[in-house]
Amino acid sequence: SDICVASDIVVVSPPRRMGGGTHGFLRLRETACQSVASVLYLPPNIGRKHGSIVAVAGSAADANLDVARRIALQAREPLLVLAPVGSVIAGEPNIRRLPGTATQDVIAALGDTQERLIVMTRVEALEDLGSALAAARGVPVLVTEPI
Repeated sequence: SDICVASDIVVVSPPRRMGGGTHGFLRLRETACQSVASVLYLPPNIGRKHGSIVAVAGSAADANLDVARRIALQAREPLLVLAPVGSVIAGEPNIRRLPGTATQDVIAALGDTQERLIVMTRVEALEDLGSALAAARGVPVLVTEPI
């Protein structure tokens, strides 16, 4: 983790077969979570080629909102913002409220959305959320460092 800088992106891909390289994968995931770099968690299977870009926002000032907006613009895909109940995020036409921050809360808020990518800010209490969402939703999850 000492060789990474904040502008790097570490890619974490699960083992191709169950039991093969599981210990190494867990260690890589743990190391990636401790680095200053952003982490891109890949799903076990190939994700969608088209679909919404989802920003899981902690607040209106969350830096990942800008990252997700830029990705959505470049990909010509709609942006969906998941925000905590009671937060005010102006200028976003497509917002869904998050009742909490657990994996199941995000999955429930996504519902039947056919997202292409999930972007979120790293939160220490939820270190494994990115990996869990990538596996559960079958799409890449980009976890950025808070600014």
